[in-house]
Amino acid sequence: MRERPIPFSAPMVRANHDDRKTQTRRAMKPRRDWLTGCELARCELAGEANAGNYDNAPYRPGDRLWVREAWKAHSTFNDLPPRDIPVGTRIFYLADPGYSPPAARYRHARFMPRWASRTLLEVIALRAERLQDISEEDAIAEGLLRDQGGWRGAPDLPWFASPVAAYRSLWESINGASSWEANPWVWVVEFRRLVEPSRDQSSTTLVCEWSEQTLRERRVRIAPCPLASKPDHLPHEVCVADWPDDGLSHIFCTCGWVGPGAETDEQAVEAHNRPHGFGIEPVTEWVTHERVSVGEEADLSDLPF
Repeated sequence: MRERPIPFSAPMVRANHDDRKTQTRRAMKPRRDWLTGCELARCELAGEANAGNYDNAPYRPGDRLWVREAWKAHSTFNDLPPRDIPVGTRIFYLADPGYSPPAARYRHARFMPRWASRTLLEVIALRAERLQDISEEDAIAEGLLRDQGGWRGAPDLPWFASPVAAYRSLWESINGASSWEANPWVWVVEFRRLVEPSRDQSSTTLVCEWSEQTLRERRVRIAPCPLASKPDHLPHEVCVADWPDDGLSHIFCTCGWVGPGAETDEQAVEAHNRPHGFGIEPVTEWVTHERVSVGEEADLSDLPF
């Protein structure tokens, strides 16, 4: 089994999450034979794949594809490249109809790191064909929207009576006005979704995966993030952990902020508030979770917020 990234536009991410999209077509690019190094013609690549030989194909049945999509992190990280954003930072996906922080920096899908991807697909079939050979059934499986007895490739694209015409509109919106007429060879990737996407941006479940170097089998205490009471901010949760070697309190927040050690829990929370420009908000109630392992979910449903 191989795992590799695949970019999806925002409308196609939504189509996949709405169970409308189970196929994607990708223009075939020149490739060299993995054994001889000779460049293969597109028709040769197509013939191999359609005969069940995937040695020179970009995908094969059983491969897993993690979806890259347009995204934002908290504005705290606007000056950081994606590789330096802490693992586990709360991510806002532009495909979602919900909240998108206006001050946060837009990130193109191609720059999404693996840990930020929320959708994993499994390839169940692969074949090659000419673009214009698409059937009406396959055009619909590309994620078309049903609209008043007709079809749209995306919400902002024209209405067509024919699914193939709607898909042509979608293809040209992504690949250019003359790309359909070129009728290129394409890879037809059929897939199923393995990971259910997260639609709830205000969940009170904290996954302690970003603190894996410090929370291994450690005691974890949870408190609300003061940003939760400010306008234009989603609720945040704060995870304050006892450091295993220095006895100080260190703080990890779902807004992505990772703070230094402090002698008391209240000082750690104060340090979190300071970079956001807020005053001290002492913690009055804590919830204790014993022995939270890396990647384990801490249930915060009993918190007073």
